[in-house]
Amino acid sequence: MRRPLNAVLVASVFAILSLVMPPLSLFSGATLALVSLRLGLGVGVKVLLGAGVAVAIFALAIDGSDVSSPVGEVFTVMAIAMLPLLLLLSWVLRETRSLATTVVVTGVLAMVVVVFMYLVVGDTTEWWRHAFSQVYVLAQADGTQQISPAELEAFVALVAKASNGAAGLIAFLMLAGSVLLARWWQAKLYNPGGFGAEFRGLRFDKRISIAVLLVLGLMIVTEGAWQQFAADLLVVLLAMYMLIGIALVHSVVGFKNAPRAILVALYVLLLFPPTAPQVAVLLASAGFADSWLDLRRRLGISPAPQRNSNDESEDDR
Repeated sequence: MRRPLNAVLVASVFAILSLVMPPLSLFSGATLALVSLRLGLGVGVKVLLGAGVAVAIFALAIDGSDVSSPVGEVFTVMAIAMLPLLLLLSWVLRETRSLATTVVVTGVLAMVVVVFMYLVVGDTTEWWRHAFSQVYVLAQADGTQQISPAELEAFVALVAKASNGAAGLIAFLMLAGSVLLARWWQAKLYNPGGFGAEFRGLRFDKRISIAVLLVLGLMIVTEGAWQQFAADLLVVLLAMYMLIGIALVHSVVGFKNAPRAILVALYVLLLFPPTAPQVAVLLASAGFADSWLDLRRRLGISPAPQRNSNDESEDDR
């Protein structure tokens, strides 16, 4: 941890691998966030620059190879842009020592992704429809995909309308996942058990839930592009409250000494595509209700102890 060069190496390797397997960007982001949390923003910037140079050299080395479709380009840009955004989030967490505040800022950044797409491309549904059609053309040219035009049209009609909200959702999950992973690593190294207590106490106040109601109202009373815009924002807001719902379940299971199998079942259902949407909505609903009802207090669950430090010594600053 005290050698940023090691962090540069780890972040670079995972950033390069994420070009092939995007989920690995979680680890490059978490590495950068961990360094920033522990050693400060200045060191984090150095690691970011070092990793950026390494990735740029790799990109030059493979110049001329087949790159990506428009869809892939969007998520590649998101993966690259995620790193400086994680510097911001780790700074927020380091300074505020509030996981809830950091999650809210993460959600705002993810909604900026949604807004950015509307500002840049206008009709996002049509843009995604065109992008997915190009993916089909590239796949046919490679001989890797053979589906009929009718099947393509059915697929595009199904996913294009939801894709902009999905981009915001993925941005939120990537950023939040990296920050939480970094915080967990930090606790494992310097404050065993600290992350669990911090995460179980995660909740929002009512002001955030009022924003949800406003966006929901906008979606109900409008039509067309504005309705779709509100729906896309609502996807990110629901993801934020889903995280609160997960924290609430962890809190109840821990306080009641319930079997850990409950948590295993929860994550299996959350990751299993046929049940994921329903479970996510249930968790988000529980998280939303907690903002108004303080369910932990009603269940007799003691609040998590307040952290008096950022798990770092003065000479780390």
